[in-house]
Amino acid sequence: MERDRVVYTGPFDPRLCDGVSRSMFDLLGLFRNLGHEVQIISFMHEGCSIKPKVDAISSRRQVEILSQRGNCTEFIMEGISIALEELPFSREGVLTSHPDVLTSYVKKIRKYPRSHFLTGDYDYTCLVAHAICGTTVSHFIHSPKDTIDALKRGEIYQQILKRRNVFTVSRYARGALWQEYQISSHVWPPVIDLSWVAGPATGSRQKAIGYYSAGVHKGDAIMDHLIRMMPDHQFLVMGDQSELHIRKPNVAFLGCMGDLHLFYENLSLLLVPSLIAEGYSRVVVEAAANGIPVIANRVGGIPEAIGDSGILVDVEPSAGTMADTYCGIIRELLHHPGSYAQYQEKARQRAVEYREEILMTSTDHIDKFFRS
Repeated sequence: MERDRVVYTGPFDPRLCDGVSRSMFDLLGLFRNLGHEVQIISFMHEGCSIKPKVDAISSRRQVEILSQRGNCTEFIMEGISIALEELPFSREGVLTSHPDVLTSYVKKIRKYPRSHFLTGDYDYTCLVAHAICGTTVSHFIHSPKDTIDALKRGEIYQQILKRRNVFTVSRYARGALWQEYQISSHVWPPVIDLSWVAGPATGSRQKAIGYYSAGVHKGDAIMDHLIRMMPDHQFLVMGDQSELHIRKPNVAFLGCMGDLHLFYENLSLLLVPSLIAEGYSRVVVEAAANGIPVIANRVGGIPEAIGDSGILVDVEPSAGTMADTYCGIIRELLHHPGSYAQYQEKARQRAVEYREEILMTSTDHIDKFFRS
């Protein structure tokens, strides 16, 4: 007998500006297409107002508001039911250890009996709540470094994970989790609905150089150097720019956004100079679906995402030295039409391979772990 309902309980931003929210939303879309009833339950921290986030998506996605009561909002987005509740605690309290947060999770979880629940990354309060309720849980790890660091909070979280089905987004993440805590996991790369990001194949060497900014760990310092070194090239930056403060005529900032067409349709290249050991870089595959070559750091699961569709750069201690390396590669690639065209074709082929890979992997995992 198949389980009819799959419920994700974890951090979620309905604007889908971050990789975790987009990945879990797309994964639930896959379950929905297979006939499952799907639901998202998420608790947000104090000051993270829900209404503006929902209003921001209403103009570009199919959103039906079901109810708005106090600090709770329930709505349907693209056929997926979502319940968001703002709790009067800090982000730390919501995501980790506040006892009232645990109580709130337990009350919500018990409203959905006979469901298969999904949890994510370092939301370990949620894992404890599920242990109390005795539910069936699969845990998804997108950010291995943050998740592994958070496991140091207590052995109880490690023991709970060892009794759950755990999925990591890359072979790198699976190895890191095992090496640190001997927790077994299965590799399931992020499900990406490329229909939301892939546009016409209109890539051009004359377009801007793209970068997703989310803080110093994503390579903001390298980009700061690079933008100053290349005033003759236009840069398009998406994200919250938490550490990238440069204001130059050759830089345009898009901020946090969910409509990625506006980003990718204006790029010639995408840069991923990440300094953190990422689990799997979604933007690499998204760029590939648009025929956009990628230049990225050789860290974490990025090489698994990129394949041979782009150019990998070894990490060095100095941001300035890294910027020099990126500058040389960019100029070489953009000044040689033949080489650029070859990488465009490799990018498109990588997107085709990804579609086949994720379909096969998802089918295997769903048949094995989500049917009984």
